[in-house]
Amino acid sequence: MRAMLICLSMGAVMNSFAQQVGKLRLLVDPGNSFQFVLDHQYRMQQREVELAVGDHHFTFWAPERRMLDTTLTVTQGAMRDVVIRLELSNEYRAYLAEYRTFRNKRQMQRIVPALVTAGAGVWTILNWSAVGKAQDRLDDDAASYDRLVVPAEIQELKNETIPAHNDDLRSAKTNTVVSAAIFGACLLGTAWIWHKTGKRPAPAFNDHEKVRFDGLVFAPGAAPGDWNFGLGLTLR
Repeated sequence: MRAMLICLSMGAVMNSFAQQVGKLRLLVDPGNSFQFVLDHQYRMQQREVELAVGDHHFTFWAPERRMLDTTLTVTQGAMRDVVIRLELSNEYRAYLAEYRTFRNKRQMQRIVPALVTAGAGVWTILNWSAVGKAQDRLDDDAASYDRLVVPAEIQELKNETIPAHNDDLRSAKTNTVVSAAIFGACLLGTAWIWHKTGKRPAPAFNDHEKVRFDGLVFAPGAAPGDWNFGLGLTLR
């Protein structure tokens, strides 16, 4: 009889204890990298927690996000869904703006020389094509000279047409040499600019919110201190 009473008493105590807890299901954005500190003591990383009934303090954090302090109430014997959205930190927003400026500046420094080089290349091709056309005209003049029988036409071909086409050929060759030299210089300059801009370091992001979050569970010790992480559980 006594043993039965003891068992009944223990069962009642355990049943009473079981009824004094509840669960929270944390629906956090972002959902794969968040962490939180529970009641200023335990650093955790899980989606469901079972806690004693009542209010509990939570500090949520995720990379590149702003910390969020909140108090959540646990209801006896119930599962409560809690939706949390962590905003981007001001530091990360400033970093994004700085990085966009850096990226746009580098793109302009690369695109403008590349366009100038491309223009010089097109100019060189056009001049080279003009050389071929001028040479074709001189070849036609030579063929015409062999065919013509009218003295006046032959005289015009020798004194006017052929000299003019020779001038065109010389001009086309000169322009080709000049444009090819400019194209080569532009090509070397563009390669140098791309090399220099490629070595220029991009802005770095320092997550000070993470430093603050890590400090929430720092316990001063002898030297320099001990880290108290409490619970560290993987996401499930």
